[in-house]
Amino acid sequence: LEVIEFADAPGTSHDLANLALGRAIRAAGLATHVPEGGSARSGAVELFLAGTQRTVAPGALFAVHSWRDELGREPDDFAPDAPENRLYLDYYAEMGMTADE
Repeated sequence: LEVIEFADAPGTSHDLANLALGRAIRAAGLATHVPEGGSARSGAVELFLAGTQRTVAPGALFAVHSWRDELGREPDDFAPDAPENRLYLDYYAEMGMTADE
């Protein structure tokens, strides 16, 4: 296995498990790809970002939104550096994203 292709990848109902899977994808050195007409939605975007090489074909679709906890709270309900936000910000940094990205 070298590339994970996101043909129709929905989100997740367990963010901690999803981020752990993303770290496993990165540790395995796998690339990620969304083909034409394929999609990465919600938590699948975190998995796509885990790819050591990420490619996107024309016509690929992404659906991105903020997280929401079981009490209905979202990122803006916490300080930017709160653990609830750091969980994701640290993950994105681990996946090679800059602060601006």
